[in-house]
Amino acid sequence: MPDIAKRDITRAIARGAAWTVGMRWGMRFLGLISTAILARLLTPADFGIVAVALAILGFMDALSTIGTDIAIIRHPDPRKEHYDTVWTLNVFIHVISTALILCFTPVAAIIYGDPRYNEVMPVLAMAVLLTGAKNIGIADFQ
Repeated sequence: MPDIAKRDITRAIARGAAWTVGMRWGMRFLGLISTAILARLLTPADFGIVAVALAILGFMDALSTIGTDIAIIRHPDPRKEHYDTVWTLNVFIHVISTALILCFTPVAAIIYGDPRYNEVMPVLAMAVLLTGAKNIGIADFQ
């Protein structure tokens, strides 16, 4: 392989790694800011409800991650049809996850003995739904 091609590949890998690291740091920073805002606005009891609801959502997110982004990243020549299929699968899986969270909401309120879960979990479930509609083109940066 010519030296120019090696430099181009190295540059592309470095650029993709920088974008990936930058996006992850940005998301962590936004998470830290939102946690600080929530801690300031909520009482300790309310913060506990949000924390438990987020733990439930995190569990559902772990179950709904099937690695479709990795399939695009590893594909030697992904085409528009591949991106469309992965996006559709992600939306479908997140719609099901959102529905399961909404079905589990009354159960959580009963288990934890607090009806406020009926208000918090549907709002957080919408965040799960929106996550499923994210742009799959981000996988190109990875």
